[in-house]
Formats: sequence, C-alpha cells, structure tokens
Amino acid sequence: MFDTDIVEDFNLVKALGLPTYDAYLIPCVEFIKKFAWFRKNFIHTHYYLNLLPTETGFRKLSLVGFGDLDEARRFIGSHLDGRHDKYMLRISEFEDNVYGGSIMSESDIVLAELSQGLQQKVAYGAVPVVGLTLTSYRKTAKYSTDDPFERTLLWRAIEAIMIRGQAGARLPACASLVHECGRYWFVKGYFEFAYTRCTDGAPLRLVFFDVKLGPAYYNVEAIG
Repeated sequence: MFDTDIVEDFNLVKALGLPTYDAYLIPCVEFIKKFAWFRKNFIHTHYYLNLLPTETGFRKLSLVGFGDLDEARRFIGSHLDGRHDKYMLRISEFEDNVYGGSIMSESDIVLAELSQGLQQKVAYGAVPVVGLTLTSYRKTAKYSTDDPFERTLLWRAIEAIMIRGQAGARLPACASLVHECGRYWFVKGYFEFAYTRCTDGAPLRLVFFDVKLGPAYYNVEAIG
C-alpha cells in the first residue's frame, strides 16, 4: 500500500539489534558472481530465497525450504532468463514457522498479535489471533488469551523492541523514534516476527522479518 525501501527495511532489523535470520540482500548479479563464497561460508540446513524486481513489469519469485545453494542457482537460471540485473536477491536461512505475529508500536500504546502458522496470515487478518495491549494508562499488559504460554510468547516479542539504557542508543541516527509506554521505552514502528523451530522438539526461536518506521505503517488509529 505504501512506498518502501526494501534495502533500508532489511538493514533496520539488524540496526535495531532484533533477533533475525542469517540473511543477505544483494543484487542478484552479485550473488551469482560470489556464488563460490556463499557456498563455502553461508551454510545452513535449509534456505529461503526471494527474487525482488527492481523495475515494473517483473514479478516477485520465491523458493522455500531447499537445502542446497546449487538449487538456488538453478532456480535463478531457469526463471530469470538472463535478466539478473533486474532483480535484488534475498537469501536467508529457513526454519519452520510455528507462530507468526506483528507488533504496532505508537505513542503510549503497543499492540502485539499472534497466531499459529505463517506471519503473513496475521498481517493480512486472515486468521484468528490472540493479542497483547500495553498502554501508558495501565500498570500491566492486557491479554486476549488466558494461556500462559501464548502470553509469554507475546511478551517476549514486545521485549525485543524495548529500549534499555539510554533511550535511542540502539536506533540509527536517522530514525530516533522512541516512546514511553507502561514504564518501558519502545521503538515506534510496525514489526513482523515469527517463532520458528529447526527440528521437532527444539525450543522456539524468535525472529523478526521486517520493520517499518514510517507513521503510515504504525498509526494505530488509522489501522483501527
């Protein structure tokens, strides 16, 4: 709906110190050129690939859950037909999503939503969600679930965007947006996250995928 800079959004996740996947966002041409380096140094059990067009008239392409970077190179070769210069490439480690969620953090209020499954379904309002609401007018968070495990997952997610120590110390100089809410300081913005698991029985891992700092994304009143 809104204009966005995919490189800036990608870098914000790391600049804010949020837990996230090991990932790269680079021109597709650069990935092909440095493929031998990636195969030697970027080693994970499973991967996720996005091909993101830089010009109109080209479509986004994805490959999910593959275990060999050679498969990524074959996918690029079979779908781009030499148009590598028209695409950015995001290559990331991948784990199965168990829960997906989003956070909207605005002056005096933080809203978090969570559901089993993929984060996209939460973002698009396609599934029932449980939620947490924290405001400056209440001493404690208000939950829409009584399940203690779901409450813990929601709280862990908003803890990740809390500012500890000097306010703004973790923020890029160009985006020093923080607010106080419920005795805590938070980054303002819209955040997408998931809890993943690498194997059956392994502990859940919190990872953030995306951050939007523009007011159009995190204006709670406009969204409501």
